[in-house]
Amino acid sequence: MRTWSCINLLKNSAISDMDEKQKIEFEKQLKELTSEDLMTEINLLLKDKNKGILDSASCAILSAFRDGEFIIEGKRVPIERCFNNGK
Repeated sequence: MRTWSCINLLKNSAISDMDEKQKIEFEKQLKELTSEDLMTEINLLLKDKNKGILDSASCAILSAFRDGEFIIEGKRVPIERCFNNGK
C-alpha cells in the first residue's frame, strides 16, 4: 500500500505551486519514500514480469523516481534541481 501512496504523491505534486513550507514538507515525505524498503518495492514492481500491475504513467513515474528524477511537463528532471532554487 505504501507504493500506491508513493505513486499518488508523485502524480499529484506540483512543486512549482508550493510555497517554501510546503516544499520542506514535501522533501520530508520524499526522504521517507526513498527508504530502502520502499525502493525495493519499487524495483520489484518495475521488473518486466510485474509491469502489468501498473499503468504506463505509474511505471514512468516510479522509474523516474527510482532514478532520482521527477517527470515535469513530460521530461525527466533531476529531483535536486526542483529544490534548493534549482542549484
